[in-house]
Amino acid sequence: MSQKHNRKPHPHPASTHAQPKKEVKQPSAVKPERNKPKVVIPIMVWLCLFLGVFSFSLYYNTLPGTYVLDDVMVIKENKIVRNGISAIPQLFATPHLLGYMKLGNDTYRPTSLALYAAIFQFAGDRDNPANDNTSYFHFFNILVFAGCVVLLFLFLHKLFHKERPALAFMAALIFAAHPLHTEVVSNIKSMDELLCFFFAFFSLNLLADYMKNGKLLLLISSVAMLFLSYMSKETVIAFLFIIPFIFYFFINENKSRALIISIASTLVAVVFLGLRWAILTEYKANVHSNINFVDNFLVRSPTPVSRLATEILILGKYLWLHLIPNPLISDYSFRSIEYTYFSNIFVILSLLVYLGLIALAVYRLMKVKSDPLVFGIVFYLATLALFSNIPVTIGSALAERFTFFCSVGICVALAFVIEQFVARSRDLAVLKTPKVLACFVPVVLIYSMITYNRNFDWLSDFALYKADLAKSPNNIRLAYDYSNELEKAYEAEANPAKKREMINESMSTLRKALAIHPYYSDAHFEIGVDFFNQQMFDSAIVHFKRAIELNPRQSNAMFNLAVVYMKQNNYSESQLYYHKTIEVNPDRFPAIFNEGVCYYYLQKYDSAIYDFKKTIVLAPNYYNYKSFSYTAIIYKAIGQTDSARRYEELARAHDKTFKL
Repeated sequence: MSQKHNRKPHPHPASTHAQPKKEVKQPSAVKPERNKPKVVIPIMVWLCLFLGVFSFSLYYNTLPGTYVLDDVMVIKENKIVRNGISAIPQLFATPHLLGYMKLGNDTYRPTSLALYAAIFQFAGDRDNPANDNTSYFHFFNILVFAGCVVLLFLFLHKLFHKERPALAFMAALIFAAHPLHTEVVSNIKSMDELLCFFFAFFSLNLLADYMKNGKLLLLISSVAMLFLSYMSKETVIAFLFIIPFIFYFFINENKSRALIISIASTLVAVVFLGLRWAILTEYKANVHSNINFVDNFLVRSPTPVSRLATEILILGKYLWLHLIPNPLISDYSFRSIEYTYFSNIFVILSLLVYLGLIALAVYRLMKVKSDPLVFGIVFYLATLALFSNIPVTIGSALAERFTFFCSVGICVALAFVIEQFVARSRDLAVLKTPKVLACFVPVVLIYSMITYNRNFDWLSDFALYKADLAKSPNNIRLAYDYSNELEKAYEAEANPAKKREMINESMSTLRKALAIHPYYSDAHFEIGVDFFNQQMFDSAIVHFKRAIELNPRQSNAMFNLAVVYMKQNNYSESQLYYHKTIEVNPDRFPAIFNEGVCYYYLQKYDSAIYDFKKTIVLAPNYYNYKSFSYTAIIYKAIGQTDSARRYEELARAHDKTFKL
């Protein structure tokens, strides 16, 4: 029987006939290969990138848009902004609309104007607003909006202690897609609202970090961001309540830091309000003025009870628009909403819903720690209260731009409902589950489609007013604005048939507006323009005078009335209304120049020379530099040859063919 042995292997002895092997040298510097570590991008970065790209792509179709609505006041005809970067120090030291017109009741929002001036430096044409590249302004609106969405997501993630990333992401995505935001993003003027939101949530993110680690630099930075938010728009004043609420009930690990945050945020508000008061007082721009009835019809409610009922109905409409954003309208002036009373079932429903929201928030605040539903309700109510017209009356009864902040609360509440009743999980993985996809994705897609399509209405004033008047046919402000756009199109149209069609549509629209509100000064002015364009001067005079009677500061009606009288060679009446125009708008140089022409025909030569010289100071190139030649002609007529020769030389410097 053989026995097995464990033997160690031995090398075979080298054969004497084998070739000697060459010695192989091992390189001493060679190191063994190691697998290079892969760069892993955190999921939060991917989510932020997705939200930013999604937000930008949703509004990309606004880039071809022109100036609309109040863009005229803040950029197109704002003399200070159109000076570019050099005007930025002046913008921080003057009221908001001083570059457009001097108001007795102005605001102080320099941050957005400073950004406009910087963009204008590269995208504007100081001499011709028609050459401005408005796509640059729209680009920055979209970019800042994308930043708002990302900052909202990051803050919500911190607010719920990084335990509910799915909820934070869903809320931010709904916010990005929500159609109520189309006015803010598509309208260049609303950069003030965007910057206010951007800096406010930048500040909240920094404050959340400060609460965690107590670094002084974070506190200082957050205060700076909050101050910039105030300098953008006053909407952030609601944070006087929201910040203590957040840092006592949600992110509340350190009570002393919460107290410091509350004190710091209050001091920021005090400093801003003091600065605002000082600047507005210096320019006499903080005088209380009456609110225009057409802008906010609540000021003429039939009774105090009717006013309160209508205000409650409007609050219900805000909530409805957050859930069913249709129809969307750029203006809610008289009579887009009718006066109502407490006999209206929708008033009662609105009141009950809001009382229920308050009761639910109080109940859950006592029962549930860091409850997203409580945050959503409280944030919504606190920010909407500023625009409720209860108890303080503001400039508008309702506006979609007012919802930009408060929609955060609704988006959080919607995301919470999906998380609790559909996903039943807080993990990001639930976003891939069929139940969540079937519920969440359709909401985002529907909102996105409405938003994308609504953006096209905002590409021009004409498109906006036409679309919105069809949805709100009794709105007299939209009727006026649309007729005004038809008038501009009329002036540019060469086809006589189309011109007649435009003017007939304009007059039909205005007559309907006047049937609703016979005392609407602007409508009388606009229908007077239509009569003027048809050379029906007697009818034009009737409506221009009626417009002035209803609004003694209706300078456009005064100017056009003066033009009518000038066409009729009635220079005394023409001069009278040009002078009234100048009393309202002292720097309106076309009126000054034309008054000079009237004085010339009335042989009041000294007055004519005064007006032409004033025109030279204000706008030397007006009417192809005719102020110089007319001044020369008058000086020659009165025998002042030296002065006549001097102005003749100035006139010929611009017109080589001119001779006395």
